[in-house]
Amino acid sequence: MKTSTKDSTTILLIVICFWLSLLTVISLTGRFGEVDFSLSFINNVEVNSDEFSEIGTGKDIHVGVLKDEPAVLKPSETERAFVQPNTFDSIPRSSQSIDEELVAYYKFNGNAIDASENKLHGKDSDAVFIRNNTSTGDKALSCQTPTSLIEIPSTAIDAANFSISGHFKISKDKYAQSIIGNYVACSYSGQGFQLIYYGSAANGDPRLSLYIGGKMAITKHGSLVDSKWHHFVLTFTDEKCALHLDQHVIESQSMTYHRTKEPLLIGNSKSASHDCGYGNSRNFSGLLDEFRIYSKELSQEDISTIARVGNL
Repeated sequence: MKTSTKDSTTILLIVICFWLSLLTVISLTGRFGEVDFSLSFINNVEVNSDEFSEIGTGKDIHVGVLKDEPAVLKPSETERAFVQPNTFDSIPRSSQSIDEELVAYYKFNGNAIDASENKLHGKDSDAVFIRNNTSTGDKALSCQTPTSLIEIPSTAIDAANFSISGHFKISKDKYAQSIIGNYVACSYSGQGFQLIYYGSAANGDPRLSLYIGGKMAITKHGSLVDSKWHHFVLTFTDEKCALHLDQHVIESQSMTYHRTKEPLLIGNSKSASHDCGYGNSRNFSGLLDEFRIYSKELSQEDISTIARVGNL
């Protein structure tokens, strides 16, 4: 029996349709498996994954029954893998706030009040507060006479580890001018510290020096009489001390700070005798501002953050 061309074409189309249908079923089986995974995080749909898996058996497919609650999408495991962590949590704790372990904060905006919660207010002695920032009206400390200073209670640096941050601007080159400290010159007590700037008259070698217990610990050579603000940080632990200037570590030394009951003086220093080393004129010639005391060793990140704040 002879098959016509028309019959052959019909048979070929049936075969093609069969294979296409089979491929479609196979494809749908795989895709519904994915649907089962992706739809499972929709809160308001109850998915029956067993019925999805029987797509080839001819059974009806029941996607699910809607609940009364509104739809709330929850991320699948695949999506959770791409969720970024909380950016605030990823920031090192030390940089989240410059107020952590802050003991005292002196803005010198017209007074020596401690702006921290500890209220370790300074005592003003012949100090003058000069407008520093013309745009904000903020002021800074000026110690213009040999007796000018700010006296801070000794309890401000009562911790084993502590740091002091401050800003200074030198306007006059003189033999010696104290920035901050609690060492009594020529007392030879071995207690306290002193940060002093020596001018060119000091053996022709201008320098910023940190003394621990009367002994020179760290020195930064070079003139700082440039009418610019400089940021310093002193850090003390039970094993070492360090001097930072303008966000750079000048030096770290294995020298231990010994506590003293002497008050902390800003802008000047005390001497056990009038003819001690640099004479009576130890007051700072310039401006001092934004002094902070911490009961911890400040990190480099802390120092960089503090250096950027304030109205200098």
